[in-house]
Amino acid sequence: MNLIRRLVIIGALLSFPVSRMTGQIVERPVPFDSAGLVTVMTPYLAEKAALRPPWWPVSGDFTDARLFTANDSTYVLAVTRRTGVVERYTLSATDRDAIRAVVSRLPRAVVVARNDARNAFVKNQTILGIIAYGPAFAGAIADNGAGATAGYLVVAGGTFFAASEISRRTSISRAQSDLATNMGHNGALAGWATMYVLRGSRRVQFSGAFVGGLGGATLGLGIARDMTEADAVGAAFGSDIGALIGWGATEAIRGQETCTQPNQVLPPNCTRSFSNRAEVTVILASGIIGYPMGVLYPRNAHYSVTPGDIQTLWGTTQ
Repeated sequence: MNLIRRLVIIGALLSFPVSRMTGQIVERPVPFDSAGLVTVMTPYLAEKAALRPPWWPVSGDFTDARLFTANDSTYVLAVTRRTGVVERYTLSATDRDAIRAVVSRLPRAVVVARNDARNAFVKNQTILGIIAYGPAFAGAIADNGAGATAGYLVVAGGTFFAASEISRRTSISRAQSDLATNMGHNGALAGWATMYVLRGSRRVQFSGAFVGGLGGATLGLGIARDMTEADAVGAAFGSDIGALIGWGATEAIRGQETCTQPNQVLPPNCTRSFSNRAEVTVILASGIIGYPMGVLYPRNAHYSVTPGDIQTLWGTTQ
């Protein structure tokens, strides 16, 4: 019950964004270079640019760093550590100009390769092809082992080539890669859940999972086109935590099974106050509603939210 209580608290916090507080400060992201290509500083780019004190205050291992400003004279450097902790450093305009001058001298090929998320997109979609798209397609087309195995291999292998072709034809941001991965996974679960609630057969449920997975990944790729990475991570977090809250609430409501045995010949008749299909429906609806709810936090907070800020929220559910 402690876990359920914590999940409900987090859901309430997402529903009431901190923007309602007075004295709101709006920060906007700014690039590290003059060309506007480097919006996220990685350890690799920091090493290539030879960033160092006094104008670069970061030392030790970190995951990424982002630069924000509120008035073009004072800057805030948000650094996410590997532990999930987010550190904020105040930089002067002189410090920012020094960093921009150094980063702007990096070769364009190095910058583009490290800020484009095409490789991550291909990797994540290939993994989904192996664990989600492939099994769903195999279950949808055949009941025998040979046919299912052939279908699995076709889709699991084809996912890599399809994702590679998509990434070759268009630039994919980190936000698109993150949300397409989450919605591909959750879309497969949602497709299966929808067919289950509608009492579809086993193969129909697998078909729903396959269509839902591919449709979710495609939808995530399109929706995140105008999102920041924090928006995408927030939407994914909202959906995941929403589904968990729905599951926890239904488990608390349905309680224990009540069994009766009219005679010794017939098996016991066991019922619960909340059916399995009703529970799946609530979880499905909660997960879908969680996507727009999750975006409220990064878009309405009184400071610039980073993906690390959102990821640290998982620690409160432990």
